[in-house]
Parts: sequence; C-alpha cells; structure tokens
Amino acid sequence: MAAQHLQHNQQLSTSIRPAALQDCGPDGLHRLPLNCPVEISPWPESTDDCLFIAMRFDKKLTAPRALDLPDQLQNALARRQREFIAGRLCAAEAIQKTRGQKSFPTRNPDGSPSWPEGLTGSITHSHNLAIAAVGPSRLYRGIGVDLERTILPEELPAISSVILGQKEQALWSRQMNSRMLTLLFSAKESLFKALYPDIPRYSDFKSSELFRLLTPGTGLLRLTEDLSPRWASGHVVPFCYQATQDLVLTSVRVRKEQQTGCMSSQRPL
Repeated sequence: MAAQHLQHNQQLSTSIRPAALQDCGPDGLHRLPLNCPVEISPWPESTDDCLFIAMRFDKKLTAPRALDLPDQLQNALARRQREFIAGRLCAAEAIQKTRGQKSFPTRNPDGSPSWPEGLTGSITHSHNLAIAAVGPSRLYRGIGVDLERTILPEELPAISSVILGQKEQALWSRQMNSRMLTLLFSAKESLFKALYPDIPRYSDFKSSELFRLLTPGTGLLRLTEDLSPRWASGHVVPFCYQATQDLVLTSVRVRKEQQTGCMSSQRPL
C-alpha cells in the first residue's frame, strides 16, 4: 500500500505547474488594480459560501479614517503598516459583500483578526499582495488562507528541515523543489489558521504532513499528533491550492459538518 501511495503521489506531483488565478487576468494577482480590493474566484468549481477578496497595493496605500492601526503597529515599519491596512481593506470588502455593511475586523490580543458576529475568516499578505477569505460561522468552524512567494532554491535545505517531518522527507525527497516546498509551507499555514478556533495555540509545521495530492488544485494533509479531542492524530483534512510562476495560494475551509470547500474530511485511507 505504501508503494502504491508513493507511485500515486509521484505521478500527481507533476500537477503543480504555473496557472493563472481565475478572474485575475492573464498574469494573475499581479494584474489586479492598485489599492482597490476586488473579488476573485481561485476555485470557481467550489460551491461553498466562502468569499475571497484580493488587492495589490503600493507605497501610496494609506489607512481610511475608520481604520485605526493597533498600538503594536504604531511604530512599525511602513511596509508592515501597509500590509495590515491592505489585509483589513480586503476583509472589510468581504464583510460588506456578505452582510451589506462595511466594518474592519479588530485585532485579538494574539494578533489574529476578530471577526464580526456570524462570520469567520482569514487574512494573508505577501509582499505587495493581500487576500481575505470570509464565510458565515454557521457553516464554517474555521477558514484558513495563505499566500506565499515561491521559496528560492538556495533556501530549500534550511526551510525543508523546519517544514517536513521524517515521513514526508522519505516519501517526497525526490520530488521536492521550490514549488513543492512552498505548497507544503502554505498549506500547513492555512491548516493552522483554519484550526485555530478549535486549537488556539501554536502548533509547528511537523504536526501535519502531506498525505496525498489529488486532482490539480486539491490535496490532503494528515495530522501527525493529537491537537485536541476533535483533531486527533491521523485526521485527514483537504486543502485547495493555485500556483502561478512565483506565487502559491492555498486554502483550508473546515465546515461545521467536518467538511471543507473541496471535499469531505476523512479518517486515514
């Protein structure tokens, strides 16, 4: 069985190839209008109620009057302030489209966004891009979204030792490259964000592992340790991904009935 899984995964690993994100123009997110949040559909085949809002921003981005920088960011670098502003603008646009009234998520003491009652979501940013994913809390236990620049080849040894567990290194070492490692990094970040409402503590990258890649754009992560009574070792959680030439976008959406926006969660196959 292990040999079959390895052969299956080797065949599907070739599916991680550049592809423009839908509804973002021929060059994907890099073609978004500047400093203007817009809705995107990175997984148009999904029929769930999760809304994705993205924005490309530059040094001209400033905070609107209704948005106050948290105390922790008052003296931060201008780049960090812009990242926060861009993420909150995307989140506010998603909230307005969902509820008909714009509001900015506040900041919890741990730094995570505090969503309005009835909503849950996630925010990510990378360089000059920001994305927010928001959905109704009556449907979702948690939502995670993560955007990463592709890891440089010279960074592979150092980063892989932090991200990959022993089993992952054994199964995937021959296929591991910058795109693949970035995918795993991002998918595990999305998983952490999606599970955070149930597990409000830090869990490292090795608390989950890549179990399988499925059709292009979907895969499965498997927990390698008990994180809570609900999220025990061996639990399998689906994720979605999209890749461009230099970006990887992932999402994990955990529904109340133990499902995500891609397929049902399940025990080990």
